[in-house]
Amino acid sequence: MGTQPSLTLSTFIIYLYLLDLIQQDNNLLRSNSILKGKNYNNVSLAQRQTINRLRKNNEIIIKPADKGGQIVIQDRFHYLLEAERHLQNRKYYIPLQNPLQPVTSIKIKEIVDSLYTNKYITAEQKYYLYGPDSLRPRCFYLLPKIHKDLDSWTVPHKVPMGRPIVSDCGSESYRIGQTPKTFPPAKKKPRSFVLLPLIL
Repeated sequence: MGTQPSLTLSTFIIYLYLLDLIQQDNNLLRSNSILKGKNYNNVSLAQRQTINRLRKNNEIIIKPADKGGQIVIQDRFHYLLEAERHLQNRKYYIPLQNPLQPVTSIKIKEIVDSLYTNKYITAEQKYYLYGPDSLRPRCFYLLPKIHKDLDSWTVPHKVPMGRPIVSDCGSESYRIGQTPKTFPPAKKKPRSFVLLPLIL
């Protein structure tokens, strides 16, 4: 079993000296008039200009890869081709004549009102769960599966399969999904039962 090294007096003095140097550097940076009131980028001007050009280019789509943390720059036509392939699958997607958000919002408010009436949530929680006044439509997008074998792509070696994502941010049900993390315990506990084994 090893022993932890002890902190000698000389080591401690060096440590204090380094802390003092760091503090002096921080003070110098704060007092430097050139730095005051300005935001500084960690990329060069040429790199920022390139990023802005890519952002404004409507012929490409920039998305994170499904796995691995890479960034994928994809031809817009090919990206939409893969999106259309997903949306044409009637097992998972059907076209809607009207948006469902207004109806869903009413149903959520009815359930939330019932929770409030039965004293499971507070008035503040009730109004929070109602959701935003202006509802944001859910966004459908794809994360390219570039980690898959190139021969298995939708168009081999050209168009990768995409993982479909439907973003719920800002929708009528978004806050309901947050409740386990953001809410304190309920004021009124629901009744619980113990199921006893049946003895014959």
